[in-house]
Amino acid sequence: MRPLEVRPSSGTANGVFWGLVIVWALVSLSFAVLVLFSGLAPAVWIRACTMWVRALPNVARAVVTPLALLGLVSGVLAVSTLVAQIVRTRRFIRDLSRHHGEVPRNLAILAEALGMHGRVDVVDDDRPYAFTYGWQYPRIAVSRALLETLEPSELQAVLLHELYHVRQHGPARLALVRAMARGLFFLPVITDLARGYAALEELAADEFAMRRLGDRWALASALVKVGRGQRPPTGLVLAQAADSVTPLSLRARQILMHPRPVRVPLARSAPAALWSLVVAVLLVSSAVVLAGQSVDAARMGACPLLTCYL
Repeated sequence: MRPLEVRPSSGTANGVFWGLVIVWALVSLSFAVLVLFSGLAPAVWIRACTMWVRALPNVARAVVTPLALLGLVSGVLAVSTLVAQIVRTRRFIRDLSRHHGEVPRNLAILAEALGMHGRVDVVDDDRPYAFTYGWQYPRIAVSRALLETLEPSELQAVLLHELYHVRQHGPARLALVRAMARGLFFLPVITDLARGYAALEELAADEFAMRRLGDRWALASALVKVGRGQRPPTGLVLAQAADSVTPLSLRARQILMHPRPVRVPLARSAPAALWSLVVAVLLVSSAVVLAGQSVDAARMGACPLLTCYL
């Protein structure tokens, strides 16, 4: 069976991102309900209101408790992944400031024309690359070697590509997507969607650059000149947008086929998607049933704390 494919665009990338956010929110809420009402909550005052769970059938408890434990593991993985990315990004920004070079006049003029005055940095490095970094106020970093390699039109195409990531807050979004995918490791389709989102964002950035510049060959030439040398130094992957996770062949195919769009695979197999759907439905339905039973218990006086709010 062929994998699920979509056409890359800013709207598609945004749709995948917010779809992941909604799935994460639903699963997290379900896990929260399962943890709070399964007797695993650490607070004594919550435990007092979850004693009724002992009256559940053994089969129900056999399902609820493992799901609640899975929720705790999921939350720890997601938070630890996000924190690790925050720490690495801050460390990277601190180290990057030590290698800043002087911004040449032609780059400053281009940056000002794109509305990025004062937010483009030059890195004193003999490897050609450009990337977007920073979360709240993203910036563009361009290596000295890249400035020496590209023609003016090619440099403009690269800056337009990175401008898309700046406007989309690409580094922050990608960090959240990675954290969500890590936390939802038990849903294979989420990992596929996270990988597909990164590719969609990169291709959408290329499309944005070609549309604004009106010349696809400038971007194509820049891509050929830079090639795999565009990868930034080791350790910067978590701080940049998505440059290192999208095959160059896919980007080249989009440029050559322009304006005909290429297709990006989002789900590798139907079994993986089906398994993810079954697990998600089980989680949400278990949480709904458990929450409903807790409300009934509160109304019967088994949980005085909840009774105050019902």
